[in-house]
Amino acid sequence: MTYTIPSFRYRWFVENCSQIELPNGKVIVIDPMFRKDEASCQSEPEKGYISGFDDSVIERCDYIMLTHVHFDHIGSLRALEERFHAPILVNGWSADELVKHLNLPTGSVIPMTDGCEYNFDDFRVLWQQGRHTAKVGQLRPQDRLDNGMDAKELEYLHLGTVYNSNFIISLPNGMKIAMDGGRAEPWLNELEKYHPTLILHHASRTAEQCTEEAAAQLTRSGSPYLFMLTMQIMKDPKKMIAAVNEQLAARGVYGRVAYAESGQWIDFAMNAAVE
Repeated sequence: MTYTIPSFRYRWFVENCSQIELPNGKVIVIDPMFRKDEASCQSEPEKGYISGFDDSVIERCDYIMLTHVHFDHIGSLRALEERFHAPILVNGWSADELVKHLNLPTGSVIPMTDGCEYNFDDFRVLWQQGRHTAKVGQLRPQDRLDNGMDAKELEYLHLGTVYNSNFIISLPNGMKIAMDGGRAEPWLNELEKYHPTLILHHASRTAEQCTEEAAAQLTRSGSPYLFMLTMQIMKDPKKMIAAVNEQLAARGVYGRVAYAESGQWIDFAMNAAVE
């Protein structure tokens, strides 16, 4: 006999763009960015985020969560909002400019405050301060103008670097999903408190860096699973993640890095079998 508790499913597309299907079938989309091919790209930088999918791959969307408002994290936001009219959860300091830039319905955006926990019908979410990767954080607004960026776009783009969010989603079945959208030094303290079932981690480029980051997060959080986001930057992500897991096993780390191809579902089930 097998007992099964309704759990959640997860799939990744590109960068942070992800989909979570909750135990009741409702859907959260994180950082929507869908570019099927070069013809669908609206600028040269977008060509670095081609996943082979357009937003039609999302058949249901009940909530949208944003880690920050850079173009590669909101590229399909307006399209999804127009299709599903889902509430958009975003750091409060970015909310106003985001509404104006994408001409969103003003009531569609829910401004979130760092350190606060919010109750929704289908989950709770703890919103926490994050931090963007170091390389982007070193750029000044004038640097971007010198590189040909439109001044209007710059009015809101810097907000994506200054205001970066992490969050922990708590489900009614006791499972938790943690988003690590950037550098995680202070964030590890929160992971220690909540022991998430799955950590979504902004990956680094090398196996050595990924091993160190995964070991730190899995060890201190006690989490069983970590998923590497931004896998499009890796030369051979499947091989690289296998190497990371080998190193984790050698170190005696309990958790593992889960791997799936872009658009492929992972079912995080909770089962008990009587033998």
